[in-house]
Amino acid sequence: MLEQILRSATVIGALALAAIGPATVSAQERGASVFETTEIVPRLGVTLGPEQFVVGVGFILAGIADITHLEARPGIDLGFGDHQTTLRASANVGYSVPTSGGDVRVTPEVGISVQYSSFDVTPGDGGSVRSDSDTNLGLNLGAAAQAGDLIFEAMVGLGHISDISITVGIGIG
Repeated sequence: MLEQILRSATVIGALALAAIGPATVSAQERGASVFETTEIVPRLGVTLGPEQFVVGVGFILAGIADITHLEARPGIDLGFGDHQTTLRASANVGYSVPTSGGDVRVTPEVGISVQYSSFDVTPGDGGSVRSDSDTNLGLNLGAAAQAGDLIFEAMVGLGHISDISITVGIGIG
């Protein structure tokens, strides 16, 4: 299990570096900072398909290479329930749009996830239960809304990852 988790984390890390690496190098060549702001977002939520309680942490890395509203939004979530445990690492990119009053920011997002699932398999003939696991790659589409430090995020997963993920978190930083 640990080997598969490390393999999944390596894939997510490589994809994240491929996505933001060129912008980082470009910003550093100009002497600019890579991110304007960084927030850590502990979060709780639920997923549907599988039905699970989720606890995790996300990051908001705003102003990629001095593009004011562009954000890298990686995260990792651990899910429990529906006779399985999941570990999902996501690498999303969003474009933050302030609302007219300026109190709320809405951020449409797109990205990829690697999801490791460990589950019990019960044979149809009533035999003994055995454990199994699976690792899958999927596409994330969704949005976040932030009012002050409170962040609400809803995602749809395409591929063999959680179908719907809804989380609420607190931005720190």
